[in-house]
Amino acid sequence: MDYKVCVVAPNEHISHTVHELVEELKHELQGKIIIVNGDMENGVRNAKNVIERGVDAIISRGGTAYLLSQVYTRVPVIAIQIDALDILKTVRRIGEDKHIGFISYSNVIYQYQAMAEVLGVNKIPYFQFVDYGEEYRIEQFVQEAKECGVDILIGGAHVQDYAKKYGISSVFLESGKDTVLKAIREAETAIIVRRKEQENLKIINDIVDHAYIGIVVFDKHCHVKKWNTTFLSMFPQLLQFGTENLEEQIRHIFVASQIKDVLKGKIPDMGEVLSIGNRTYALRWHTILDKYRITGATAFIQETEELQSYARSMRKKLQEKGLVARVYIR
Repeated sequence: MDYKVCVVAPNEHISHTVHELVEELKHELQGKIIIVNGDMENGVRNAKNVIERGVDAIISRGGTAYLLSQVYTRVPVIAIQIDALDILKTVRRIGEDKHIGFISYSNVIYQYQAMAEVLGVNKIPYFQFVDYGEEYRIEQFVQEAKECGVDILIGGAHVQDYAKKYGISSVFLESGKDTVLKAIREAETAIIVRRKEQENLKIINDIVDHAYIGIVVFDKHCHVKKWNTTFLSMFPQLLQFGTENLEEQIRHIFVASQIKDVLKGKIPDMGEVLSIGNRTYALRWHTILDKYRITGATAFIQETEELQSYARSMRKKLQEKGLVARVYIR
C-alpha cells in the first residue's frame, strides 16, 4: 500500500522520534512520511503546502492535532496519544521535594489520576484541565500555579513557554516511541478504511449516475445534496445558464411536491404525479434514516410518457413470447 502521511511535529522531541522510527522501519513502511515542524497555528501554517499538494493522513499531537482536524476535515487526522507510561516516566524525573503542577488536556490528566490511584502515588497537588481550542487559558493557569506555590510544571510546549515567562521550572510531557508508532499504525488503518469507502462510494455513484430514472437527494432542510446525470438529461433547461445556483434550480422543480411531508415521515403510498410545464412526471420518495431519525429524502422521478411507452413495449414482448409458446405447443 503506497501512501503519503504528513507528521506535524509540535516539538523537537516528536520530530526526532519520528525520524528514528522512519529509519528503523524503512524496510517495513509502505509509504512516505513527511515531517513538518511547528506548534499550533505555526504548525498548521507550515504544513499547508505539503497537505494541499496531497496527503492521505495527518499525524500530530494535542492542540495542534485538534487545529489540523478543524482545518482539514476531509483528511484523517490522527492524534499522538500520551499513555500512562509516558506520564510515569515524566513524574519520576522530578525530585521528591518538588511542589508539582500538571496542566494538560482532560484525557491526559485522567490517565495520570487513574495511574496514581493504582500505584498509590499522590505527588501532584495542582491540576488544571485545558479544553481543545481553549489553549489561551494556559497562561492564566500558569499564573495560578505560581500563586499556589508550584515549583515545577508538567505539560506541553505552551505550558513550557508560559512557565518560562513567569519564572517557573517545567518538564515537557513527552510521547514515547511506542505511542508515536501507534499513531502511524492508526494512520495506515485509517487510509485503508478511507480508500475502501471511496471505492464503495465510486461504485454507488456509478450505479446512481447510470440509473435509467432521475434521482435527487435532499437533506433534512430540503437542500439538494446530489443528483444523477439522468435527472439533468430530463431537464436540460437547468444547464442553459451554467451550473451557478444549480442546486436552487433543482430544488425549485420540487416546490409543488410533497417533500416537506416526506421529511416528516408522511410518504405517499402510491407516489405522486408532478406537473412541470406541459409534461407530467411520476415521483416516488424514500426517506434517509439515521437510527430511526429522518435525515433526508431521495426522489425517484420519471416522465409518465416514458413509463407508458416502456409498459407498451413490455406488453408487446410478452405477447410475442406468448405467440411463440402457442406455436411450440401445437
